Amino acid sequence: MGDESQDRLRHLFPRADVLSPAIRVRLSELLGLPGSMPAVLAEELRDLPLPTEDRGRRELRAVIEKGLGREALAALRTLPLSDVVPPISTCQGGPTAESCPARTIELLARQKATTWADLSARTLGEIARWSGMGPQTLAGIVGAALVAAMPASTSETGHDGTAAPGPESDASALALLLHHDTATGGDLRRAIETHAAGVGPADVRGAATRLLVAADRAGSPRLALLDRVWHAAGDHAYRAMFAHRALRLDLRPAAKDLGAALGLRTNRIGPTQAHAERRARSAATPDLDPLASDLRARLGPACLLREVDDALLDLGLPPRTDPRSALLVWLAGPYRRVGGREGWIATDPATLLAETRRLLQEDGGVRQLDHVTTDLDAAGIAVRDVAEWLAAQPAVIVDGLVVAVSRDPADVAERLLSATGRAMTARELAALLPQPHSATGLGTRLCRDRRFVRVDRDHFELTEWGSDAFTEPEPALRPPTELFPRTGRSELRVEVDAAVLRGASEPVPLHVVEALGLPCGGRRTFTTRFGPVALSHKAPQPIRGSMRPVALAAGATEGDTLLLEFDAATGDASVELVLAPSSAAS
Repeated sequence: MGDESQDRLRHLFPRADVLSPAIRVRLSELLGLPGSMPAVLAEELRDLPLPTEDRGRRELRAVIEKGLGREALAALRTLPLSDVVPPISTCQGGPTAESCPARTIELLARQKATTWADLSARTLGEIARWSGMGPQTLAGIVGAALVAAMPASTSETGHDGTAAPGPESDASALALLLHHDTATGGDLRRAIETHAAGVGPADVRGAATRLLVAADRAGSPRLALLDRVWHAAGDHAYRAMFAHRALRLDLRPAAKDLGAALGLRTNRIGPTQAHAERRARSAATPDLDPLASDLRARLGPACLLREVDDALLDLGLPPRTDPRSALLVWLAGPYRRVGGREGWIATDPATLLAETRRLLQEDGGVRQLDHVTTDLDAAGIAVRDVAEWLAAQPAVIVDGLVVAVSRDPADVAERLLSATGRAMTARELAALLPQPHSATGLGTRLCRDRRFVRVDRDHFELTEWGSDAFTEPEPALRPPTELFPRTGRSELRVEVDAAVLRGASEPVPLHVVEALGLPCGGRRTFTTRFGPVALSHKAPQPIRGSMRPVALAAGATEGDTLLLEFDAATGDASVELVLAPSSAAS
């Protein structure tokens, strides 16, 4: 059973979510790796590695059995044992006297369920209905399945079943080696941590974990000091609240989710966190002040999140995923995420953002880059980080100038033209705006704004530059008589369809109204023997009015054609009905 696919709690017992918050906290405390944040949320808990030592296995079984009370078992009633403990379906043998009381073995024998194969397909509800089966006995069977399904133990144990510690001198030597390795790059420690938290063979994970435990036990004085402050914050639940709500610099769990996972009422979340913070700060000795000051000097009032691990490495400390290192960052700040600026942290995010907005809006929103760099350095942004900080702001760098691109698009276009000193197209300007803008829409807006002048078909300048406005050349017009001679008479062919019979107005060719001498904007109604027909030239595309009365009076149906001939002199029109081919044949 040393299969590497069964090394996580989610593989052994995926339904840890049915356990009470107190039991889940106990599991987190039992399975947590050295130097890792306490796992609190269900998805974090399920990813914890299984213990490799016999004592840890016994404790894991005891914790889960204790958590399988009536409420938890009721939530699992419909599941077969193989879904509660998935690896059990491949286990050989069955419950033994070492894993179950004699009374349980006897009860299973009466039900002819002496092997794990017999039990794995049975639901917990079905097993619970067996005569003599109580909740405690059922929980014991699940516990025995957990032990049977766990990968084989490879840890060396002493006579009492606990892991046999190595010589103290070896632990000290390892601690010294890892401390030096951390100060010079940390490759060795990262490799050991990878093996401890990886998916390799259980014996490799166990050996790597024991190495880290032994090294930390005899580790550097700095880590020892931070470890004392970390544990002074309270028990595992208090430290979990402290770590996830105060020490984490990336996305933090919602307070209500964290409270639910820890079994805290909503009104107790804030006081619990505040209590842990007070205890940790009170426990911070003056010996840590120089270390916190050194880290604060390296990070400054604001920095990129990735720079935190580099600064910790320079101090010979683990990355910020280690709660002791995260605690030092908290003591040096505390630092918080800068809202809307991914990857940035600061001691006072609100003030930093307000100062940045003020600096960008100075001098009309167009400033020299070196001046902005100097001002941001004074505000807490290191010179090395200015480019990345500006990339996260509503600003662009154009020709060595920083241009604020917030507020009205026309104002931004004015700043951009002022910064470049040259004509720009609407497409160029729209591409530099922080929000997506249509080049056509922006161009139309600039044409209406007196601050801008269009100097050719596509380019705009500032009016103050004095360039002449571009005007569209007048199209060469041919005499109307050449296109549509005004004969005073005109013909129109109307195909009868559903729209015509419904009374819809439809466009007519331009030559129809031109030949009649109907001017643009004019309208005229012609008289026919079936009713009036109106022609309108009020829009660029002439239209005729409803033909429904004429079509119905003429007896037209769909597919027929109406031929109309208009006479401008008399105002009359003739109508001829041409039947559809199928109608004519019949």
